[in-house]
Amino acid sequence: MKTFLADMSEAAFKQYLESAIPFFAELHIKSGQWQEADATKRAEEAYKRMFPDGVNSENCHCFEIKENTSENTIGFILIQVHGNYAFIHEIEIYEAHRRKGYAKSALCNVEEFLTGKGIIGIELEVGSQNNAAHALYDEMGFSPVSTYMRKRFKPVSE
Repeated sequence: MKTFLADMSEAAFKQYLESAIPFFAELHIKSGQWQEADATKRAEEAYKRMFPDGVNSENCHCFEIKENTSENTIGFILIQVHGNYAFIHEIEIYEAHRRKGYAKSALCNVEEFLTGKGIIGIELEVGSQNNAAHALYDEMGFSPVSTYMRKRFKPVSE
């Protein structure tokens, strides 16, 4: 494999949150779910619920994805176990390392790690427009289990 997983340090997790929280807030603002005034606070609260004790949160596995030959960190993956399934909250390969097979390798690492813990499957959510991710997940044997749909109304003018 091209990669291996290393436990994410608390410092790396805090650094991750510095970009993840604003991104999560902006995503919800753009979708119309949250107002800009409280979006950052809501995003912080959401991450606190998901990872109340950071990298040491119960049933959570936070990894840095390392490249085998250099041992450089090339991305990260955050996983939470629910019963006998795991949910990938986020996986990212840093832009300079994309399209080189690292995501596929990291997912294989994750699968090996989780099956060793008795987990029988992995779930994740992917945006409908993320064609590259869809292609990767299809290749890795993931299949859709539901479709989340939304209709946005035009504001009523007074």
